[in-house]
Amino acid sequence: MLRALIAMGYGRMMDRKELALFCLIFAEAGRSPELADFYAEEVLARATSLLDKVLRAGVESGEFRADTAGHACMAQVIIAPTIMGSIWRMMLGESKAPALAAMCEAHARLVLQGLAPTVTD
Repeated sequence: MLRALIAMGYGRMMDRKELALFCLIFAEAGRSPELADFYAEEVLARATSLLDKVLRAGVESGEFRADTAGHACMAQVIIAPTIMGSIWRMMLGESKAPALAAMCEAHARLVLQGLAPTVTD
């Protein structure tokens, strides 16, 4: 489930319309607190809430370590690379930014192995 959520985040950033909306919000949030609040409440809060639920379920099932998955702001830490990938695409353009598909795979592996009760290759 966590791998699918990470992939969904990157998938949204690969969509040109989603990226254009993100660019607009990123550029205008400082001048429009209402826009920043909307993004925080309607996008980030929902995403972090869902991730928190998935992390708790992973701890309960024994799939994730409680000391790591339960750490404060873990959901935000999991979301952050997706947002950074979007920023790189905005700044550098699609051809020069790191490939989102490769970032997605590396991100999912890092998170899942970091949360796993035992580290495996």
